[in-house]
Amino acid sequence: MSHIPTTSTAVEKLKRQAKLRRKSTGASLATELDAVAVDAGYTGWKHVTVCHRVTEVLTPSRRQLPLVLDEFLRAALAQTPGALEARERFAHGLTFAMNVKDVDGLALAGSPFEECNAVWPTATHNILASLALDVEEAPDKPLVDTLSDAELLERAREEVENYRYFRYIGGRVASSANDVLELTRNRFYFAPQFAWIDGQPVGDGELLCARLETPEAGWARLDYPLASLPMRLVKAGDETYGTVKELMRWAKQLEYIGTKVAEGERREMLSLIGGTIPYVFMRRTPDSSHYFLCHPGYAPVKGTIALTRPQLEECGIVAWQDAYGSHDGRERLSVADNNLLESTNARLLRSAARMLANLAVYIDEHLVAKQPVK
Repeated sequence: MSHIPTTSTAVEKLKRQAKLRRKSTGASLATELDAVAVDAGYTGWKHVTVCHRVTEVLTPSRRQLPLVLDEFLRAALAQTPGALEARERFAHGLTFAMNVKDVDGLALAGSPFEECNAVWPTATHNILASLALDVEEAPDKPLVDTLSDAELLERAREEVENYRYFRYIGGRVASSANDVLELTRNRFYFAPQFAWIDGQPVGDGELLCARLETPEAGWARLDYPLASLPMRLVKAGDETYGTVKELMRWAKQLEYIGTKVAEGERREMLSLIGGTIPYVFMRRTPDSSHYFLCHPGYAPVKGTIALTRPQLEECGIVAWQDAYGSHDGRERLSVADNNLLESTNARLLRSAARMLANLAVYIDEHLVAKQPVK
């Protein structure tokens, strides 16, 4: 059984692939884990877990940067204005890196965050160390063993361009990955890619954003097309099906705005969608087992769309609330709330499009399809 360098991020990616495949095949999770492992070059899932444990043991001794990358960062530290001062601040408090696409149109005024891109020569050390150990060109060799120094340096330069850096300057103290996600989620629509507390990488330097990419959060996969509704025979004037079609209309409009409309025009276009705004799921009484889909006036939409909390977890609404919602998450769970309706962030709008499309399909399958047609 040969060793394949296997990071925690790689393991999580394989798990997500297996869970997605399971939805379409109906096979057991164990079967799909073995299948995705074989597709990735392993002999089976057990081989993945063994390689992961070995990598965890080997990685500390290999976290030292290849010489070409070490020299690259040393030169950047000396040449980047403010880098030395930023390095001193990096040793205290929370610093994190966001994908540049995830902070499109970001405004920090009045927030407990500040941008600190001068810190990149210091913070990027563990990002480039992970890059050097990544298995991409060959199934059993990291990039440091497959690329020339010039090629590796070029990849490093490209990787550096992917991030913008921020510091938390508020009064709370972060001590874990969960703290980082909690502190950032109300201002940043997407999770940080990497984070450091007092200069030390959070989560062994692995991707923090992977923690939000649960199977329920299918809306996070922008490379997937919008879900579509099947052809269905329904009664004329069926209000539940009318709401399902309205959810899908919203999904398509958000996808169009996030994909085709210029940033400066997105907010105005959002205001023109009109129709019924799928604002929030809420319980009408504290002891109710069902949450009703409501418009901004907190009155139920037509057709009485009522789901239990397990159903809301299954269709991704609970994950959406946890990631981006403005409601309490107990009595009310956000759908298309004010944060979304006032956003110009293309990735958020496109994620919301997938969330609404998935919700429409789920309601169609679990409510509309079970109604008798007379």
